[in-house]
Amino acid sequence: MAGPRRPTRLLLSYASQQEAINHLVASVPPDTTDVAAAVGRWQAAISALANGPPRPPVEPAAEHLPPDLEEWANKVKSTAAFEFLLGNFHPEFAMLSLSRLIAIQKFIYSDSGGSNPPLGDDLPGLFRYTTPEPSTTARAVIKDETSLSYTIASENPNLRVGGMAESEVMVTTQSGGQMPLHIYGYFAIYGGPWMQVARLQSRWFLRDGYHRAYTLLKRGIERVPCVVVSAGALTDLGFVRPGFVAPEVLVGDRPPRVGDFINSEFAIDGSIVPVRKVVRIRAEEFVITSED
Repeated sequence: MAGPRRPTRLLLSYASQQEAINHLVASVPPDTTDVAAAVGRWQAAISALANGPPRPPVEPAAEHLPPDLEEWANKVKSTAAFEFLLGNFHPEFAMLSLSRLIAIQKFIYSDSGGSNPPLGDDLPGLFRYTTPEPSTTARAVIKDETSLSYTIASENPNLRVGGMAESEVMVTTQSGGQMPLHIYGYFAIYGGPWMQVARLQSRWFLRDGYHRAYTLLKRGIERVPCVVVSAGALTDLGFVRPGFVAPEVLVGDRPPRVGDFINSEFAIDGSIVPVRKVVRIRAEEFVITSED
């Protein structure tokens, strides 16, 4: 039996037919009348976008940070997590117009946005909202000694294997003694907590921070300070996941915009059973033939 559904905001004009049905039809099994109505709304939205005028990308009017935000920017930039996750993308900070950014996601959970943002004229508070300090959060991990595996699951789509690591550690034995071991393993990461904009040639994309962006725009806050990274290719946006816009649409003449999530011409309320990203790390033992 399917679990509870979460409310969503779907860019219907950019969704597939099945995605429209998934978000707009809550009955189980799907009611044929509800499905027909959902398909009809989807077809109308697709037709309106295709037959309407082009929607070329617009500049987000990027500006340098005000001087009073430089101290927090330097603090964020100096953290090990910031350097590890974004160092290769030449990160900067800027004031941007959120609604003008190209959206790479087709939907967001409309019940998630973190804490309430400060008022738009509280720039230091707003900057801390878009670029909070990294924190370590306890995650549910299944340890299976029979299969020599660890399984980690999260609704955060940024969960992924971050890399490989080796380390010398001291392990306490049952008698209380200390035994040195060399550990070989992998580590999982969840991405950074910062709202990130990626600049690829002349296009600006919201790379991370959709729920906060939606919350801010609903409250009428358009100009925000955030991280800007330089993308070398579309793959740097991390869009190859379910619920993300196709590459040819992102570089076409009608890409979706972040502001579309609060525009009833392009977005619609729905709900889905949330999915989880899963990472499983497993050790294997086997025998091979020795060669002289």
